[in-house]
Amino acid sequence: MIDKTAIIIESIKKIKEEKKLTNKKLSEISQIPLGTLNKILSGKVKSIKIETLEKLKASLGQNSALTNYDYGFIRVGVSNFKVKLANVKENEQSIKEEIDKALLSGVQLLVFQEMSLTGYTIGDLVYQEVLLNKAKQSLLDIVEFSKGKNVLIFVGMPLKVNGLLYSVACAIFEGEILAVIPKSNVFADSKYFSSYVGENIKINIQDKQSIFGTKIILVNKNNENIKISCEIGNDLISAI
Repeated sequence: MIDKTAIIIESIKKIKEEKKLTNKKLSEISQIPLGTLNKILSGKVKSIKIETLEKLKASLGQNSALTNYDYGFIRVGVSNFKVKLANVKENEQSIKEEIDKALLSGVQLLVFQEMSLTGYTIGDLVYQEVLLNKAKQSLLDIVEFSKGKNVLIFVGMPLKVNGLLYSVACAIFEGEILAVIPKSNVFADSKYFSSYVGENIKINIQDKQSIFGTKIILVNKNNENIKISCEIGNDLISAI
């Protein structure tokens, strides 16, 4: 298991070095006592208070997700963590850790690999209701985890809709499932997954309602020039 505090500390140290800041100077800027800061950066703390972390992020210029919007850009991150086949809970934990790492780098759009919650090569296990239910529950846990984080996240998973199984990407932001995008061109995976070519529909994942379909464009409410769509695997290279 990855030590989240250690990841945060290493990220802070890396940014500090890039900005050529001494511990004393960072202490002055952040108004965190030098002794406390030294303990944090030396790894002698088991956890970091949220208010302390926010001070450090602000001092290092990592606090404002709107900075790049002013110039019409957003920072995009891609995570390719080591997925554990059919181990949904461990993959969920890895996704949460990757989200926290991305936030420290100012990422505003974070994309995970196809079927990131379950693994892509699980074969006939994808038919198991136990696995599908665990994936849905982990999705909802990640949705809850996303509250207050100001990053758009795309997570891949298998999902059954109206009796058919799809490989989907779920767009998550601030505690909501904004959209569920199914794969259209499954080719060799047609043994396991259905292709989706219909109109957008509304679906419920437990108590969360979302739009399901391939004709979805997400528009940033702070900057309407930023529009995001999603395609999975072969969909990107298939003829329109």
